[in-house]
Amino acid sequence: MYKKDILKDPFTSLFKTELSSLRYLKNNDKTIIAVSGGLDSIALLFLLHSIDNYKIIVAHVDHAIREDSLKDKMFVEGLCRDLNIQFFSQTLNPHSKSKKLSLEEWAREKRYEYLRNLSIETKSDWIMTGHHCNDNAETMLMNLARKAGVSGLSGIPQKNGKIIRPLLSFDKKVLFDFVERVGLPFVNDSTNSDISIPRNFIRKSD
Repeated sequence: MYKKDILKDPFTSLFKTELSSLRYLKNNDKTIIAVSGGLDSIALLFLLHSIDNYKIIVAHVDHAIREDSLKDKMFVEGLCRDLNIQFFSQTLNPHSKSKKLSLEEWAREKRYEYLRNLSIETKSDWIMTGHHCNDNAETMLMNLARKAGVSGLSGIPQKNGKIIRPLLSFDKKVLFDFVERVGLPFVNDSTNSDISIPRNFIRKSD
């Protein structure tokens, strides 16, 4: 499914070059791909599945913030079934959020906590996420807005412990064009249009 078109797409060659530059990555490393169902993580999933250099499993976190979030989980689970990839998921409880954390901070902390625990349970070498360079720029702007100082300019690291972000060098539009050319399915998160969330406000202000 899609593999032939993905392997002959020019972006796949660029992505493979990026992967080969990550010297710590070895063939057959067991890797968790964090897949929300959105465009970025779907692109990462299909690229890694098509290249077939690693033992991949998929993890999905349902933050249960939206009423329709279960549809995203079912979408990702269905893709994994079609691709014959082992699927893991966790549903969070928003009522467990402490008042000192924003919803976005709570969701991020819980997501990474689950991914790290899963990597131990499954004896996985790495966790990959679909962050791209636009996410990095947004993070830097948010850090500056919060007066994070010089440290805020560092943005999102490409590698942080077991977590790797192999799409960080690529622009969102490059990913969008790749997904459109190949015709990959993905879901749109309705909360992305909610400008009360700081990251979305910065995104919409571009």
